[in-house]
Amino acid sequence: MNVFVTGHTSGLGKAIYDTCISYDYHTVGLSRTNGFDLTKNLENFVQRDYWDVFVNNAYNSWAQTDLLYKLFEKNKHRNCMIINIGSVSADGNYDVINPYAVHKAALDKACMQLQLIDSECKVVQIKLGRMDTPLVAHKQARKMNTTDIAKIIIDQVMLSPKDMLIKNYTIDVMHSRRPLSA
Repeated sequence: MNVFVTGHTSGLGKAIYDTCISYDYHTVGLSRTNGFDLTKNLENFVQRDYWDVFVNNAYNSWAQTDLLYKLFEKNKHRNCMIINIGSVSADGNYDVINPYAVHKAALDKACMQLQLIDSECKVVQIKLGRMDTPLVAHKQARKMNTTDIAKIIIDQVMLSPKDMLIKNYTIDVMHSRRPLSA
């Protein structure tokens, strides 16, 4: 299986990348550190069609949604899967300005729209709660382990039977005062 992962140098992207490699998948990481920038070379990249699963993980405002639409348009007649990493923050009501939640809500709606189109390309939305990543290291709250999440995504979504489509999958921590076990 050929897997592409955006934002593979830290957080969940790194965990997915590393787990795919441990499963012996041909895995390509795409990040700014190796010359891939969602906002700059998107048009050139979507012309490539040698991936089976594309993990649209890297967050960069609207770029994640733009990438989804472009990948889908190019690959809608091909048997492949685009896994989009969203956030439960898209569902929240906020009394503060929260562009991240708005961008993730747009990704959520784009996934739902594309899932309604008759296509060979499967579009999956994974909505995640707070994970133990550098982005939220300063927050004192329960956080999920990125390696555990990566294994769930691979085992339950990427390896789902060919005649089954998981469209939307939410993974979050139980909200309680108990500390998350190490």
